Amino acid sequence: MSGRDPVGREFQNGEDVARAATDLASRNGFVIVDLPADVRPELRRVQLVAPTSTDARLTIAASRTDGWLYLVTVTGTTGARNELAPTLAPLAERARTVTDAPLYAGFGISTPDHARAAGELVDGIVVGSRAVEAAEGGPAELARFVGSLRGALDAVAVA
Repeated sequence: MSGRDPVGREFQNGEDVARAATDLASRNGFVIVDLPADVRPELRRVQLVAPTSTDARLTIAASRTDGWLYLVTVTGTTGARNELAPTLAPLAERARTVTDAPLYAGFGISTPDHARAAGELVDGIVVGSRAVEAAEGGPAELARFVGSLRGALDAVAVA
């Protein structure tokens, strides 16, 4: 995950973005969080929208996303939080009015309770910071953490 600037000047200069990605060739893909939907639309990517996205921007992102739409649950920076952002429900509702694409929520989801609450609103979750913290405890800790999230989501699916 990166922004346009660290990946390369090619984004700033409008040159072929593939050259900027060459250094990342061993990867299957990368996330460039500040590349708007209407910039370089020929690139395949999952679009991100936030609680501050206008309805027009949400509609553009939804129409140009590849596979699913990423709902950023918070304004500000990513990271583990104590509670699920109250901005997710209205954002998910707005997104459902403009797309049939699956909705995944991320940023600030860090507990099974967050996963369960988000799972009632969206089709999936994205967990970053808290998963990295769990991974620092080793593979078993990461597996336990991911299993706890999976269990929370499965409970929503059954209900």
